[in-house]
Amino acid sequence: HFLSASTVNPSLARTDDERLIVHGGVTILPDQSTALVASANQINAASHIVSVLPASSRGRRNHCLESFDGTRVIAVGGRSTSAQLAEILVPSSSDPSGWTWQTFSPGAFQTHNIQSCAMTEDGRLFMEGTGDLSTGTFTPDPTGGNNHSFQTIDYSQSPLETLIYPYGQMIIPLDSSRVWMAGGRQDLDQDGNFANDPPSGITREFNLDTMVFSQGADPNLSERSWGYWDPWIEADTYVVACGGVDPNVEANPNTLVEVFNLATQEVMLAASLDRNRPGCNMNVLDDGTILITGGHAEGDGVTDGGAILVPYFD
Repeated sequence: HFLSASTVNPSLARTDDERLIVHGGVTILPDQSTALVASANQINAASHIVSVLPASSRGRRNHCLESFDGTRVIAVGGRSTSAQLAEILVPSSSDPSGWTWQTFSPGAFQTHNIQSCAMTEDGRLFMEGTGDLSTGTFTPDPTGGNNHSFQTIDYSQSPLETLIYPYGQMIIPLDSSRVWMAGGRQDLDQDGNFANDPPSGITREFNLDTMVFSQGADPNLSERSWGYWDPWIEADTYVVACGGVDPNVEANPNTLVEVFNLATQEVMLAASLDRNRPGCNMNVLDDGTILITGGHAEGDGVTDGGAILVPYFD
């Protein structure tokens, strides 16, 4: 089963009934230029069937794609056009695919500048953008309608050193009201050139109840942009992998897999992948085994199969 478009680094969202939504990314054209992808696909985990969904109104890459309310999926921000709107993929009995896209305006919240996001345990979405007006929270309409709430950060109460707006960060929900973030790069000159952007150099926490940033735990991870994370099987312990040592994931992938603990602020284990795997994905299995899938470096021979890592600690 194949996706309807050849895409690198699409965004993924999983619904409550274990359907995986794959949307966006970038495709390589015959002349080696790139184009943003607007297509969407559904992967049914039970049947392993891939089905084509309606395309969104615009292509997006490195955008926020999250499921909420159990079924609906929001697509917002990322590298796309500067249109000030958000799109939501909703179940539909009138479309043959069973889905349709809805668009809505978020008011003054600058959704087109959103770079990363993470969903907390209570269903609120933290969104990190390139400034005060694109960083904050999304709270779904409790009635099931489209009267969603966007709220920007309280920058006047956040310490000055935490008021940075990187892209490509790892954002981990800690509980129903806090998220932790690290990595990524800062587009300080706002020139759109990823090659000259410095690393963020700071870890932070954000409290969704007070809307305030604070200094976060720092386990001294490797520099990484657009990486994937998953909780490991011990408390306060996580795994991060894939992504790049800089924003050019395809050319400069990060080949380290790191197991780290936020309570002790230490990297417990770091191991190198079997090969360069730009565009790969990572998941922690029930027994703590780490599964790396996909990823292919341009010019390398095609290699099937993923990578399995089993952490051992003395």
